Order: sequence, then structure tokens, then C-alpha cells
Amino acid sequence: MKTLFLITARGGSKGIPDKNLKEIGGLSLIGFKAISAQRSKYCTRLMISTDSPEIQTVARKFGVEVPFTRPAELATDTASSVDVVAHAMEWVESETDEKYDAVMLLEPSSPFTRSVDYDNAIELMLERDANLVVGMREVPINSVYVGAFDGQGRITEIIDKLRDKPSYQRQDSEQ
Repeated sequence: MKTLFLITARGGSKGIPDKNLKEIGGLSLIGFKAISAQRSKYCTRLMISTDSPEIQTVARKFGVEVPFTRPAELATDTASSVDVVAHAMEWVESETDEKYDAVMLLEPSSPFTRSVDYDNAIELMLERDANLVVGMREVPINSVYVGAFDGQGRITEIIDKLRDKPSYQRQDSEQ
């Protein structure tokens, strides 16, 4: 199974500036993705799609290929992952003779995915003859308590959700 592992990491995060370069325990989000991908038994090739020279530099330090710079129109907050993957595949097909059976989309904002998780996803895809596998996990907290900070760093979105429920109790929510 030839699998292209593709890290997608644009540089212009509005919510958390330089998000993909942030570190947890001294390791950047890019670093977490690179290391776990390289440990997967199915990683045939590991490359990154980014518009950021800083992210490219960090990716190279972790042995990630940086074969191109992502075009500006695919580096907006409205660009879809599908379009970013399609661009990378078009580049691979036009610049190399390589063909892949699958693409593993790696988003740095979920840094704790392990290589075994990637391996299990590919094995599940093969076992079920699936076209797509999406990694998810159940969230142990109720989503009414999840929301973004507003421009002043307040949790306005969460408060507004709670205001819409006159007598909100956790037990009233779907689990």
C-alpha cells in the first residue's frame, strides 16, 4: 500500500497566530505530526503543503519534504482540505512518476495522533474496502461548553449558548 502522508499547515491562523508552530512540551505541532507519520509502517512519502516559509523551515528540520509552496488561494481560512489535497496530488502527478494508493491527511491541530492510529486507519480502509476513513473520538464534555474566544478573549459564544437555555443542566443534554 503506497501512501502519501500529507501535512496541511497554512501560516495564517486568525484564532491562534502561528498555531502550527506552537509547541507542547518543547515540540511543535508540525513536529508531532512528522514524528508520528514517520513511525507509521504505511508512510511511503511524507510531505507538507504550506504557504509559510517558517513552517517549511520547521518541517524540514523534522525530515518532511517541502516540494512546493502552497498557492495563496489555497491558504485562506475558506480553502477546503479537499482542494489542498487535490493540489498536492496534481503536483505529484505532474512532477514525478509516482502513484499512490491513498493519501493520509495530517492536520497539526490534532497533535497526539499516534503512528498506530494511522496504521489502524489504513488497515480499516483495506479491510472494509473503503474509499475514506475519518478519525474521530467522542468528546467527554458537553458541547454547550465549547466555543471560540471573541476578539477580546471572552467566551461570549459559550455564554450566548447558555443564555438560550433558561434552566440549563448538564443532565438535560444529549450524551
